[in-house]
Amino acid sequence: MTQGHDLPKTAALRTELADQCPVQDTLHEKLVAESLKLKALRGKLVAVAASQVGVKEKTGKNDGPEVAMYLREVGLPEGYAYCAAGLTWCHNQLGIPNPKSAWSPDWFKANVVYRRGKPLLLPFESLPGQVAGFYSESKKRVSHVALIESESRQHYFTIEFNTNGAGSDDGEGVRRLMRKKGTVHVIADHVGNYIKKGGHP
Repeated sequence: MTQGHDLPKTAALRTELADQCPVQDTLHEKLVAESLKLKALRGKLVAVAASQVGVKEKTGKNDGPEVAMYLREVGLPEGYAYCAAGLTWCHNQLGIPNPKSAWSPDWFKANVVYRRGKPLLLPFESLPGQVAGFYSESKKRVSHVALIESESRQHYFTIEFNTNGAGSDDGEGVRRLMRKKGTVHVIADHVGNYIKKGGHP
């Protein structure tokens, strides 16, 4: 049986818990809002990249009006490889901070969420709008990048600039491809970092 002198303590505890509820509710609402913003921005980034699928080089020499447009985003003229320049263009359309570089390794100097061979506590699951990097044994570096659109158990479905049907890192245009997960060396999430810092879709 509860003693009478314990009642004030119980009432005080209830009051304290009640006072904490608005704080918890506010935190929950903030997390939900952030999640919705993140999902919306990821969808917009994928849509921007998808709008370029089907673009072809003019003469097969990293040229043409669209290729020139991508390369201008990184301060380069036609003729240069543009897989990373294409992703720069996509991110820039939405004001998402990014390396703004045509050099593929630059995309993985920050915001890395997965690296092949690095132990993970939980199985890694990609998110739309993350950037995948492919390693070249001959060049000894990441030589190609792609935007992840979705994934299955064994594959990533990507949108890629300066590639072809075989997945080359020096192709003839912009394509949707299916990549085996084991071929991806590293993944970065520039969208997620932007939202965490207070960015808006």
